[in-house]
Amino acid sequence: RAGATNGVGSFGDIVFVGGTFILGSTSALTSFTITLPVTAADAYGPNGVAYLYDFSAGFTYVGLTKYTASAASAEVHATAVSGSDILRSSLSASAPFTWAVSDRVTFAFSYRV
Repeated sequence: RAGATNGVGSFGDIVFVGGTFILGSTSALTSFTITLPVTAADAYGPNGVAYLYDFSAGFTYVGLTKYTASAASAEVHATAVSGSDILRSSLSASAPFTWAVSDRVTFAFSYRV
């Protein structure tokens, strides 16, 4: 069973979204998509930050959120280093680590409507 907390607020034409998802014993994570409460004005990103916490290792990976092409949702991605570049990489069942009970995804982002 998983647990989730989230919040949404707005100021003018800017919407703020944040939340935490904690994996439970029957949870599986192969990607992480957030449906936007209001469609974004455009699909430009990245637009926020994500923290991917590996409970068993006690380590937090830094990620980012990015709009999908439709601007109706945002995806959480991990970051990876390749040479001197920082790249966006997709989440999977084993990336950036093997997801298990009590691991968590925390995100915060804003966008224009």
